[in-house]
Amino acid sequence: MQEVDELTALRLAVLADSALADALAQHLAADDFRDAALSAASQLDLALDANAIEQAFAPDPLGLARFKLPAISGGAWPPLGWLPARVLQGATGPEFDWAYFGMGGLMQPFFADSVRQSGALPLNRLMRMRHSLADLTANSPDDAAAPAGFIFHLSRCGSTLLARLLAEYPGHAKISEPEPLDAVLQWAMAQPLDADGGFSFDTLQAVRAVVLALTHNLSPATRAFFKLDCWHIGAYPLIRAAFPDVPRVFLYRDPLEVAVSQRATAGVHVVPGMPGAAMLGIQGGEDLPAEQYIAMVLGRICDLAVRHFGGDSGNDLVLHYDGIFAAMEDGLPAQFGFVPDSNAADRIAAMRGDDAKFPGQPFQSDSEAKRAKAGPALSLQVDRYARPGYAQLEAMRLRQVATDNGDYAS
Repeated sequence: MQEVDELTALRLAVLADSALADALAQHLAADDFRDAALSAASQLDLALDANAIEQAFAPDPLGLARFKLPAISGGAWPPLGWLPARVLQGATGPEFDWAYFGMGGLMQPFFADSVRQSGALPLNRLMRMRHSLADLTANSPDDAAAPAGFIFHLSRCGSTLLARLLAEYPGHAKISEPEPLDAVLQWAMAQPLDADGGFSFDTLQAVRAVVLALTHNLSPATRAFFKLDCWHIGAYPLIRAAFPDVPRVFLYRDPLEVAVSQRATAGVHVVPGMPGAAMLGIQGGEDLPAEQYIAMVLGRICDLAVRHFGGDSGNDLVLHYDGIFAAMEDGLPAQFGFVPDSNAADRIAAMRGDDAKFPGQPFQSDSEAKRAKAGPALSLQVDRYARPGYAQLEAMRLRQVATDNGDYAS
């Protein structure tokens, strides 16, 4: 028991001292980390030996440690630099294991990529701090800044590129499809509505808490953009209720091109029975041909985008894939409330030829190739289920262009 007590004391000391956490996070090699942790323990007058330290941060290639009791549970959020990284399902809702990322925006294309990278740190294997959703919400700070914008999208339509472009501006950061947010939105959409048919205060507070927790590695002045999962268009009313003043954009492209990509490599939302489809209001489908089910899902996303983005809210904008770079040079900065700096055009130009999902690799336009690969069966289903909603989105976009007297969404 003494070793457990001493390890807990070391973990608590790390959580209380951001400088110590940052120093330990610099050690990637097991031997180096062990020695640094032993040195820290000695300075804290903790009687820990090398074996106890090594067992506490032993490699966990299968991720089984998440199913063990956490080393530290509940209480206040850890200091800046820690984020809720991995999700488990608890008895009353999602639970979150925190990990140390350090200060500054996440550089990987997707949140999951950054989580895998952070999981390699011996420090994060040592710590194992967990919050239930109730703990996360109850301990949420009152003075955290709201996000700068939400990116909804059809999938495979340039949303990763758009998020990266926004994060290139000084003082901006992106959080791309974070699993903790998806877990809370899934939970929140299953909660009963209040007496007036709206979302309860507790539900909205939970959504706000996880969004703010996912910016816990950013300075207060940093403007954070959330790129959502494509099925989160089904949670649009919930997100708008939680953050009514935060601007939103829906990004899309020709659904046939998206469908070809999904048929080749299916996302979770085009697999019948998965949670993404359920949030879109789609049930069943296991007996349908893949082409029909994919087209149904894409059509549902388009229809929901038309419903939610078709009002007169100045916070909502629809944007076509082909207009991303033009929008970054004109309409999107105004939509998201910032003024481009003098080097913005050069940075945008430098990214035109870069693959957003695989930075450093050249981008190759694939629109014509995808349409050529579609085939009559997929084309027929897309025309039936998704083309009408796409046509309405195009009409909405053109009305917005006319209203704004600009051509950024062309």
